[in-house]
Amino acid sequence: MLKKYLKHTFFVITCGALLQLGACNPTTNDKKDTKDTTKKEDKAKENNTNDIKLETLPNSDNSYLGEMGGQPAQINLRKYSKNMSGSYWLLATPEKEVKFEGTLQDNDEIILTTSDKKNITAKIKDEKMFLGTIKDEDGKNGKTFSFVLKNFQEVAIKEVQRKEIIKKSPDGLRFVEIDYPQMVGFTDINVGKRVNKLLEDYFRSATNLDQVDKNTLGFNFKEDVNYDVTFMGKDVVSIHKHHHLSKNKETQLFDDSHGLNINFKRGKVYEIQDLFKPNALFELNKFILKKITEMCGNELGEADKDKCALKLDESTSFSLSKDKITFHLTERLPHQYRGCGYVRIQYKDLAPFFHPSGPLAQFIK
Repeated sequence: MLKKYLKHTFFVITCGALLQLGACNPTTNDKKDTKDTTKKEDKAKENNTNDIKLETLPNSDNSYLGEMGGQPAQINLRKYSKNMSGSYWLLATPEKEVKFEGTLQDNDEIILTTSDKKNITAKIKDEKMFLGTIKDEDGKNGKTFSFVLKNFQEVAIKEVQRKEIIKKSPDGLRFVEIDYPQMVGFTDINVGKRVNKLLEDYFRSATNLDQVDKNTLGFNFKEDVNYDVTFMGKDVVSIHKHHHLSKNKETQLFDDSHGLNINFKRGKVYEIQDLFKPNALFELNKFILKKITEMCGNELGEADKDKCALKLDESTSFSLSKDKITFHLTERLPHQYRGCGYVRIQYKDLAPFFHPSGPLAQFIK
């Protein structure tokens, strides 16, 4: 290494001296350097999302309190251009969320369809009131509802308690140890119940023990499920869930991870469309897939690439930290390429895609 450095130094000094005599011609090298620099600049430009111009359309993201069919309820409603979506839940059963989506009509009427096949016709008055009717799929059994913009109370989450669940197969040879978080410090009891129930259900689900019943894992194993918690500002928490599967008490088979990102003031679980402009999804997927393809040595087939594409309503395929977002796409790839699906990207590289009403806009410098 030292010889190489001295050789390079000697050439520079000698060439500098010969230049004074007109005997050293750097033209060829200059052309090569210029060509290389141009290639680097072109590549940097290709990777730079700041060159992408994405129109920001009229948008909002609000929470409302009121009644749905005579029962106290909360609704989270997002709007981007003419597209409307969100969810509502009865305060008595905060874990039972009903999602909906639809459009804003030219007459300012909102037409929505719920995940339980009901139809909503509504209007928003001055962004402060959400009024309408919800009917069964056949147009019968109509119920009116009325919501007002929610006045949020400050939340003092001072503690995250660690809870444990142990699940076993009937023969006791396959088992899962689950550590999961519960939050303490809610001023809104109903939102607190909802958030903690969401967390418990999220950690109970999607373990490898669940796959045993489907005969996809025919061996004895132990699975450990754990987590990391990151608080994002005053009202958002990001949970990074880890799955570690081992066989014969020693052999590690694989690690998987997922994310869950919650506004614990509103009881809202963030989806891709909350973080990024919905009209940026194509460019966002292209950017992420480029990263995955490079990490996999350009060996992925088209079918595998298609599986990596994010959808607007996804909520567990990403987690947040102070300076980056992690996409958890390992399970979408063949076993030998699973590591390529764990993609970390700095916020500054995704800034053109950020939803202006979403939680990431604060990180744009």
